[in-house]
Amino acid sequence: MPKALDLIINIRSSLTSIVTCKALSERKSRGIRLGRKTPNKQHVFDGKEEEIREKLAKGVSKTQIAKDLGVSYGYFFTFLKSHPELKGDKNS
Repeated sequence: MPKALDLIINIRSSLTSIVTCKALSERKSRGIRLGRKTPNKQHVFDGKEEEIREKLAKGVSKTQIAKDLGVSYGYFFTFLKSHPELKGDKNS
């Protein structure tokens, strides 16, 4: 009896996988974007360049600036690397 239940569970899992793959394939062929939607955080920095420059000049830590903007330190550091004109401090 346990072997029969294992067989049924395996068949059900296989069918679920097949149905899921088919559904995803159909959606992809219709041009529907699959996967998790990632927010575009670039808008976080829009219009904040002067504020960032002033905070850096005042000596506010980059970690604190990132917290104030609601982004991770790594994301903020990447933003600064792509905008060298904002690096107003001497330690960059």
